[in-house]
Formats: sequence, structure tokens, C-alpha cells
Amino acid sequence: SLGLVGSEMCIRDSDFMCTSKELKGNGTAVGTFTSAETFTGHTHFVGEAQGRPVNEKTLNIGKWLNDNCGTVSPL
Repeated sequence: SLGLVGSEMCIRDSDFMCTSKELKGNGTAVGTFTSAETFTGHTHFVGEAQGRPVNEKTLNIGKWLNDNCGTVSPL
């Protein structure tokens, strides 16, 4: 699981593969909980989307807005 352990950051690193007709390729996703309220992450994917070459990179920065998701069910 992800989250803070005491005052320590937790980092999650995952490799993934897409094999559908529309999206084929491999990637990596990394997420870091930098505090109890904030997180960062990045992804990298190389492959094809609908037959076109893709070399995609993203950087993410975020913060939790609330500890209650209301009526939204967990995934």
C-alpha cells in the first residue's frame, strides 16, 4: 500500500503493459507521497495509440482536498 509510514515518504514504482487493439506498448509509473497531504509522480509510455507512435511522459503534483470522498465508491 501507499502512504506515509511515520514521517517517511512512501514511493510506488510500477511497470505496465498495454496490449489492446487501440493501445500497445510498455510504461512505468512512479508515485511518491511527499507528506500526509501531498504527492508527486511521473509516467513514461512508449508504444502505439491507434497505430500511431507514442513516446509520452507526464509529471504530476497534487494534494488531497478532503479525507472523505462522499458517495464515490473506492475502486
